Amino acid sequence: MQYYKEYEKIPPKKVGELWALLEDLLSPLQKRGYDPVALISTSEFLRGGFKGSKEQSVPFIDTIGVDSQCHQGVVFTIVEENKRIEEATNDLSESSMSKAVSRLMKRVNSKPEKIETTNPLQLYFEYGGEKKELTSALELANKNRELIFSRDNIAFCSSTYSHIVEEKIVVRKGVKLAQRLQFPHGMCYAITKNHYEYIQTWLGKETFNNQKMSEAIEWCTQIAPTGSFPSGKYPVVCSGDVAGVIGHETFGHGDELDTIIAGRAKAIHFFQKRVGSHHVTLIDTPSPNSFGFYAFDDDGTLVDPKNPTTLMKNGILTNAMSDRVSLKHAKTMGLPLVAVTPNARRESPLHRLSVRMSNTYFEPSTTPLDEMISMVDDGFYLPLEGNGMENPKEWTLQIKIPLAIRIRKGRLTNEVYGNVLMTGDVIDILHDIRAVGDSISGEGMGYCGKERQDYVRVANKSAPFLTQVNLSCP
Repeated sequence: MQYYKEYEKIPPKKVGELWALLEDLLSPLQKRGYDPVALISTSEFLRGGFKGSKEQSVPFIDTIGVDSQCHQGVVFTIVEENKRIEEATNDLSESSMSKAVSRLMKRVNSKPEKIETTNPLQLYFEYGGEKKELTSALELANKNRELIFSRDNIAFCSSTYSHIVEEKIVVRKGVKLAQRLQFPHGMCYAITKNHYEYIQTWLGKETFNNQKMSEAIEWCTQIAPTGSFPSGKYPVVCSGDVAGVIGHETFGHGDELDTIIAGRAKAIHFFQKRVGSHHVTLIDTPSPNSFGFYAFDDDGTLVDPKNPTTLMKNGILTNAMSDRVSLKHAKTMGLPLVAVTPNARRESPLHRLSVRMSNTYFEPSTTPLDEMISMVDDGFYLPLEGNGMENPKEWTLQIKIPLAIRIRKGRLTNEVYGNVLMTGDVIDILHDIRAVGDSISGEGMGYCGKERQDYVRVANKSAPFLTQVNLSCP
């Protein structure tokens, strides 16, 4: 039985042929003065795992996830009057692609809108680990399940091992790009006998961080069933995992340029203005060794690993993530943005293109984590990431934190609280940052949606920091 969903692949020996074919298909549009873009994208997905109690766990397999995990297709795009006009198909035959271009030709008028192309470039890129078959994936998932249940205080566990193979080709005038990316990754979800949950994800390895898992489970078992504390504003030390979620929510969503120019983000009023303390420099980049990695975006903009997108520098909002069209809109609005960033992304060729984050994080500074904890007289350490959401228009956020450890007089205590809610105003949280850690940490990753669609791969890891937030513990 075949557990990988079979698609027409893009093996390296065919890349040159596909480049040539797409160039021929785009030629009629180029002769009419357009700067068309062609994107071929395929993705295959496998997940195997076990879930249940120690005594009774059942295996499961999954080969169909969101479209970003499992798809094939091609989309042809031109820009006219600051709008994208597109035709797409999930049939990668030459005849079907030719018909899509013919449909596109009939929809355009005689007034093309020129957009500058990049310098001539040809690139083929491969990245990632070895593809696992179903048997190996299940063996790894079961091994991790047994390791988790070696602890006496676990009531339930779901252990999975997944693998994604993603292949993309982009062709524009003078630009021919191709990438083959593989992402082997795992996840363990555990519920302790006192009914608290913990999730750990990891990339490129066969098992989880056992020390981190042991610490988290031990913290969970220390949570008092009736434990609570008064709601209020507290100093908190956020781990790299939690800081990554805050970076993702505050400026991952709130600094996407298509959202800004649509009037749905408060950032439009703050370019070149202070929105955080001088400790804060915020970066977005599809960095290697992260789940959000790619070599170029779906508009053909190449990633420069030596020059990541700096969204905020020393507390000043300096830039926004963009694509070619949103940047042109921004310039007509007088926004001080000068260069397109590699953040044009699609869930699949049959989905719209939008500006999306990759790995949004706080740049490391000089303060070790232990030193930040010692700076807190009465507050909390937040070691584990949770789920969050942000309102870009009002710049407010809320994040569910799995647990919070009380800090008293600069030391961690045995007071542990579960299911804590963090809320706050984004600018207040950033202005209150007093120190930033000296290295990036965290292993968070997953899929992020925009307006309940457009799910793309992202990473959550960052330098930790010390700030103040509103916390409540029901």
